[in-house]
Amino acid sequence: MSRRRRKKFLLPEEQKKLVITRLTGLMTKEMPEIVFAFLHGSFLDQGSFGDLDLAKQYIKEVLGLEV
Repeated sequence: MSRRRRKKFLLPEEQKKLVITRLTGLMTKEMPEIVFAFLHGSFLDQGSFGDLDLAKQYIKEVLGLEV
């Protein structure tokens, strides 16, 4: 069985901050049903990363409400 190597990316800290800012803006405007979200994993570390790990909680799951 062969394992595929995942591509790794490397961004300067300023560009990572820009990605976070844009992602936050997008979710705030376009996804009002999300109560909170947090980014975790290697994207937040210095050095290379393979993806963005994002966890989110929807208002329906928290309060049983529809937006």
